Amino acid sequence: MEFEVLIDLAKTITRNKIKNIEVLGNSRGKKNRVELLYDGIISDKFKSERDVVRHLFNSYDTRNPSYLKLKNKLIHQLINSSFFVDVNQPSYNERAKAYYAAHKDFAAATILMSRNSEKSGLYIFQLVLEQAIKYEFIGLAADAARMLRWNYARSSSDYEKNSQYTDIHRKYEKIRYYENLVMEEYETLIRYYTVKRSPNKEIHNYATICFNRFFPMLEKVNTSSFHFYVYSIGIIKYWSANDIENTLKLCDDVLYILESRKNTNRSTLVSIKIQKMACYVHLRINDHKTIQDLLIYCLSVHEEGDFNWFRVYEVYFYYCIYFSRYNEAVEVYSKVIKSITFNLLDGSFHDNWLLLGGYLHLLANLGVLASNKVEEVVGPFRYSKFFNE
Repeated sequence: MEFEVLIDLAKTITRNKIKNIEVLGNSRGKKNRVELLYDGIISDKFKSERDVVRHLFNSYDTRNPSYLKLKNKLIHQLINSSFFVDVNQPSYNERAKAYYAAHKDFAAATILMSRNSEKSGLYIFQLVLEQAIKYEFIGLAADAARMLRWNYARSSSDYEKNSQYTDIHRKYEKIRYYENLVMEEYETLIRYYTVKRSPNKEIHNYATICFNRFFPMLEKVNTSSFHFYVYSIGIIKYWSANDIENTLKLCDDVLYILESRKNTNRSTLVSIKIQKMACYVHLRINDHKTIQDLLIYCLSVHEEGDFNWFRVYEVYFYYCIYFSRYNEAVEVYSKVIKSITFNLLDGSFHDNWLLLGGYLHLLANLGVLASNKVEEVVGPFRYSKFFNE
């Protein structure tokens, strides 16, 4: 950063009187009510708004003006605090850190430009654009180029730079268009695929049309995201026809492409690796080392309670059952239902674990598992309760 840009940035901040950043954890000494509300929520002390108003305001009125003001203040401070979340943790790789930094910087540059800090705003937008291109943050690259193009066309009147950023903007808007197009088709297919997960001729035909349409575009739209969505549609194409061999082949093909790219989002790799694990289970391939490697990678990316954390453990549970690792299956079940976000799982994803608990009871009745161990983890089996759930 040139010193004149630093001067521009410092004077802008001073001019706008940044006296105090309202974030959680800035208070000294005795905790204020905002922090008491925050602590009560994260510790599960407050399970409802009635709990809050009763404890903090000695009231039962959830429309209490003091409570509503306090709630809004907490929301405000939580939003502010989100800009200071620590990403220097093992679960964040270089790309993940760059993703948060670039989006935060884009927001800062937008604010600075709106406060007439043109030099610092332009400098930050240029940095954002460099990072967005490097790591394939396609939408962010398009937006940063658009802001730079706009500025050099109007306030700076720099034709050469305006032309440069216009070309960059057009390029990334075009890529964004194709990525959005394939993503929309993928989302249309995945709504059926994630819920019913069973062979379906109509889904197979539609996925085949989509795959044949987008696959030839891979050379033209050569981004990791576009590859992921195209191959994911191909996976749905084969899986929906119960063609597991070709599903597994496609998983290996796309992993070969994406794992070598530093700009691949690790969550997309997890999605493919879960599918690969499911193929091994489906085909009864008892390759414990490969399954363990897939499991370890997936769990290294997603924290406990994430949606894919539950998905990978569900597939691993099936693996344990099919290859007679019954006690390990009980351990997996115990770990899942003890997760603090287990009851937040939606619909079939939650209900499926209840069914798996029923299967553990069945295995106990067959003498494969110890009944007392199953009851300790799953609870006693009551048919009426199980049926209602």
